[in-house]
Amino acid sequence: MQGIPAYTLYVQHTTFVNRDFIKEAELKSSQQLTDPRFKGKMVLQTPTGGATFSSLGNLAFMYGEDFVRDLLNKQGIVVTDDNRQQMEWLVRGRYPIAVGINNTLLPPYQKQGLGKNIAGLDDKLIPVAVGLGGVQLLKDAPHPNAARVYINWLLSQKTQVSLGKIVFLNSRRIDVPPVDKETAVDPAQLSNYRLYATEENMEIANRLLPMIREAVGK
Repeated sequence: MQGIPAYTLYVQHTTFVNRDFIKEAELKSSQQLTDPRFKGKMVLQTPTGGATFSSLGNLAFMYGEDFVRDLLNKQGIVVTDDNRQQMEWLVRGRYPIAVGINNTLLPPYQKQGLGKNIAGLDDKLIPVAVGLGGVQLLKDAPHPNAARVYINWLLSQKTQVSLGKIVFLNSRRIDVPPVDKETAVDPAQLSNYRLYATEENMEIANRLLPMIREAVGK
């Protein structure tokens, strides 16, 4: 399946855990999320769109749609519309497991010495995301030449180096060093990854959407 054109690419685990509260010996894989031991310990963003919606699509692809139904209906998951609140709850351990977080929100906490032991759970496949890095040139849009100049500047090596340091997301350019080595993607191993932004993933998530809305009352 084709994804969207993008200038960022990085490993994006479906789920993160605060190891200060739940050790690796207790929870290692996202496949364990439906274990009753973790009931009431999870938070996700409103799952009808965004990062959590995509994460649920990947979880369904890896473990089946019934897995996602059980996760949402049996695990007492807390839902927030505020992605910063979700990150803060994860960092402070109020809810030490978070599905579908925004990677860019964690570094500010870690610079303050908080959330140092937050880690991504192992996924059956390695999901990768483009985040805010999608770029498109619309047909018949005004000032197409100016847009092309801007896109060419945006995708240049120099701009990608500077931008990566600001947003703390890895560039897709192979001549730009990763700003986060832990989420770096190996260009030679792309066939071993699963992109969030694919038609297939959206089809799976959209098929689950009525159930998701019913489960979270949205």
